Amino acid sequence: MDTDGYCVTCEDMFYGCDSCDFGTSTCTSCKYSYLMLNRAGPNNMCVHKLLNCEIPIHDQTFDTFGLDDYDYPECERCNDGYFWQPTQEINTTVGTTTTTEYVAGICQKCEFAIEGCSECSTDGQCLLCHHEYLVSPSGSQCLPHIAHCELSSSDYTRNYEED
Repeated sequence: MDTDGYCVTCEDMFYGCDSCDFGTSTCTSCKYSYLMLNRAGPNNMCVHKLLNCEIPIHDQTFDTFGLDDYDYPECERCNDGYFWQPTQEINTTVGTTTTTEYVAGICQKCEFAIEGCSECSTDGQCLLCHHEYLVSPSGSQCLPHIAHCELSSSDYTRNYEED
């Protein structure tokens, strides 16, 4: 029951929460199999399991992962073709009121971040592009073949000096 005398469920208090301790205002278990309890976070919140993480979904629990600066789980190694996109802080201002939301980190598909990229490093730099593209020297984009070049892009080499 809330302070106004209305009945509330655990899920009313905490996203995805199945059971909770009303005395301490903490969630004790999550309702859905795609969620895990994050006991390090405020009020033991339920957070989404990490898709495309090297650790299979069915093996993920609240203590499987280290936590980032926002108390969200952090995947150490994503599956091939994915990289770790850290938790993002989003500030929204309406009038004089600023609210802060956090979008939990995820294993992001390389191609969603860099068009044409098929393999990337853990920090999101492209290592290999689809066959019709080549990786830029910075690894930040996939470039089209060089027009009228007799070599295929797989035979291109980078000719630049690193600092």
